[in-house]
Amino acid sequence: PVSDTGHVSFSCCVLRGGDTGCGDWGWRVRLTAIFLNEGPAPLCAKDPTPVSLPPPHLDRSPTTFDVDAERLEARYKALQKALHPDKFSTASPQEQAFSDAQASAVNSAYDTLRSPLRRARALLRLQGIEPEESAGVDDPELLAYVMEAREEVEGTRSRAGLETLLRDNREREAAAVARLRAAFAAAEWAAAAEAVNRLRYIERIQEAIREKL
Repeated sequence: PVSDTGHVSFSCCVLRGGDTGCGDWGWRVRLTAIFLNEGPAPLCAKDPTPVSLPPPHLDRSPTTFDVDAERLEARYKALQKALHPDKFSTASPQEQAFSDAQASAVNSAYDTLRSPLRRARALLRLQGIEPEESAGVDDPELLAYVMEAREEVEGTRSRAGLETLLRDNREREAAAVARLRAAFAAAEWAAAAEAVNRLRYIERIQEAIREKL
């Protein structure tokens, strides 16, 4: 939940996946605030009292899609260190369960922020928009690329050929991410949802290529 002062509250019951009124995705996404907050990690392994953080980028009205990768990595390492199991080796089973839940949530939040596609989906969910996994795109050129790329991936045996396909795919991925960035900057949620679908198609081709490399 977000307070009147704009602070996001977390508690151990939230980290255990309890009912917070905002659903499972709500607590998972809002936990990403810890990566964008300076200071010590908001641990509650020994105290279930809710803690507050300054308003993060991922709040109820997110317009910022980009994430500072260097800062994200630094926060992730700091949180990993703070939540290392050795620090809770003498703690009670309940406290260990709390810290394990937080560590799992931190990993999930990190993976979400690091992936443009997952990050975009999370931002849309905070706007009350549920991305449709089966949604299509009204772009004949993209659909033609996807069909041709699938055939080429299946028919390519050489590593050099696959790497060429991967380079082309990455260029398309960069263009799709640029669309997402522009849509979120302008708070154009319908355009952002459409860009998410485009990126999903492109990333599926990339996954197919990587599986063969």
